[in-house]
Amino acid sequence: MKCGTYILLSVLFLCIVSSLLGCQKGVPPTLLLQQAESLMETNPDTAYLLLKKADATASFNRAQRAEWNLLVTQAMDKTYRKHTTDSLIRAAVDYYEQGENPDRLLLAYYYIGRVAQDLGDAPRAQEYYLKALGIEAHKTDNYLLALINDHIGSLYTRQRVYDKALPYLKDAFDYMKKAENAKGLSFVLRDMGRVYRQLGKIDEAITYYTEALENADEISRPSILVELSNCHIALKESNKAQSYLQEALSCVNDSIDYYTTCLTLGRFYLQTNPDTALYYLQESEKSKQLTTQAASLLGQIKIAKQKKEWEKYAALHIRYSDIETLIARQKHTNAIRETEQLYNYQLMEKDITLSQLQNTLLKRDLALVFLFSACILFLFFWYIRTSHKKEKEWENHYQKMLKEHQKKEKKVEEDQYRINELEHILKTSASNMDDYLREKKRLELNMKQVQNAQINKKEIDILFKQTSIYKLFHNTTNLGEITKENMNELICEINIYYPNFRSTLIHYLPQITETDLQICYLLKTDMGTSDIGHLLSTSITATSMRKRRLFEKLFQVNSAITDLQSFIHSLF
Repeated sequence: MKCGTYILLSVLFLCIVSSLLGCQKGVPPTLLLQQAESLMETNPDTAYLLLKKADATASFNRAQRAEWNLLVTQAMDKTYRKHTTDSLIRAAVDYYEQGENPDRLLLAYYYIGRVAQDLGDAPRAQEYYLKALGIEAHKTDNYLLALINDHIGSLYTRQRVYDKALPYLKDAFDYMKKAENAKGLSFVLRDMGRVYRQLGKIDEAITYYTEALENADEISRPSILVELSNCHIALKESNKAQSYLQEALSCVNDSIDYYTTCLTLGRFYLQTNPDTALYYLQESEKSKQLTTQAASLLGQIKIAKQKKEWEKYAALHIRYSDIETLIARQKHTNAIRETEQLYNYQLMEKDITLSQLQNTLLKRDLALVFLFSACILFLFFWYIRTSHKKEKEWENHYQKMLKEHQKKEKKVEEDQYRINELEHILKTSASNMDDYLREKKRLELNMKQVQNAQINKKEIDILFKQTSIYKLFHNTTNLGEITKENMNELICEINIYYPNFRSTLIHYLPQITETDLQICYLLKTDMGTSDIGHLLSTSITATSMRKRRLFEKLFQVNSAITDLQSFIHSLF
């Protein structure tokens, strides 16, 4: 009766598929893709056949081809068809990365990660899973997000990076609870149990395995029971371990689970019942997995040694050595592959975190740009207004200085008139000759001292400009080559040639800063404003403002100072 029911259902299924495939000719490609996608969760085999048929009959544009590639990869994954190339999903990813469909891009990143896992490229799978989590918008598919986090956690577990695996598995658990998917929840809980078991936290592992068992289906139940029994074996709770193993053996529906269960039972009975252990170990040796065979042979070797069956012991050792050699070669090959695919997971995670912050930073940058533009406009108008005010102040200052200059010229004229008057008196009055000569000599002596001082200063200026340090500052094409030692040497040289230079500056400006002193020394060396700014690592505007403030301070001390450059050059 049961067999007849299966046959009837199979015939009905084939009829439905045939009718769907027979009606595809003439159906728009978009409708074909929608039909396949609607069948993806409930009947992925039918969806796969529809898509393969559509590829032969329909004409796709670029967007439809990308969706077809994605759906075919999804159908292959759901029907447990092994991926042999990533060309289809790679084309879909390239298309969705250029578009504005974050939901499709999220799905494409997940499935290219699944393909990379099937191809044995764990680092690339990790990269795409993390990229999927980096998509900020439209994270509404809780089940898909749970799968992505679970796969990342599993990859970290395989790399034995357990501290990084747990946060992703916990996120997977939260998403799976929101999705209300009991089967998926059992897988996530099982993976969390595995991590805690590897960390040596057996009690926590048992808690997660037990909860996973409550949500497990008939396919995953045997493997969870075996892993749960191993936890109880580790705690030396034999009765619970035996109970779980027997239950696992009674409900296995997969050869891998069967042989794994047999191996665990063989190990469990190894100390208490060697004959029963031998039976289960011999059963597990039939597994196609080399590691299971090796573990089975190792258990049989221990039994042969206990029974002192030395011929059997030797034969088992030979078989065990052969399998160990095969496993070593396999590990060596995998190690080479892993070395070639070595990837810096921490750096990758950091890049994904940075991409998650990209939108926030972009908004912040735009706000800063607007704020900066407003500040620039404000400063521009403030500068214009200040410039007009400064121009008026400088004009008033110029008029004031002009009046003072006219006063000085008038004073010079009066002095000259006085000399002429004295000469006239000398000619007309012999009695006042001695007084006149003394006064004349005094005035001439003062004038000569002034002239000599001017001559000496010119000579010193010429000598200073012939020094190597002066030439270095004026002949260097790249001012970036000027060092701090060169600057100190220049200051020392100026102090030698102009011994009163520094003390005079400090006399006028007792609170002068070291930077302003350096500007004065560079002005003494005839350096321009742009060169001074370059040497002191400041802008031309900042340097000009410092010079202006210096002049204003000097003018407040001595209103006779009309120009900063002239004042600096006059210091002797």
